[in-house]
Amino acid sequence: MLNVGGRERTRPDFDEVYRRATLRVTSVTPPAGAATYSLIEAVAHGVPAGA
Repeated sequence: MLNVGGRERTRPDFDEVYRRATLRVTSVTPPAGAATYSLIEAVAHGVPAGA
């Protein structure tokens, strides 16, 4: 998913959005450099990370 605009969200905000979508955040990776975005990985609830 790529967000090119819209609302700025904190990690807790994303945790709540993903929870409502029955997803679980497994990692948040900021890119090298001074970028203002991060890569967020998630899995469906009940699925082990890396599966």
